[in-house]
Amino acid sequence: MAGRPREAARCRTRACGSAPSVPNKSCDEYPIASSHQGLNAGGTRRTQPGCGFTGVPAGTWPTGVSVCMIAASDNNSQGGTNTQFFRRERVVESDPFNVVVR
Repeated sequence: MAGRPREAARCRTRACGSAPSVPNKSCDEYPIASSHQGLNAGGTRRTQPGCGFTGVPAGTWPTGVSVCMIAASDNNSQGGTNTQFFRRERVVESDPFNVVVR
């Protein structure tokens, strides 16, 4: 999001810094690193079975970030989609927005 590249990079590093090296995959974090949620709001990392992380607890809880290794092409595509959304909808620092999963 505009105005938050350093914070987003720091959050992404905290979420994915120990990601395993897997050909054609990259670490995906949710909530997205550019939001005020996720590790920016506290909490810890978590994952799910089959996501490729060892030593990270599996589960769900209200704070923190979920990490998973996904296809790098999908991850890059979604990053571009997020950037387009922020620009098109003029989402700036601290603007609220919702994520709808279909």
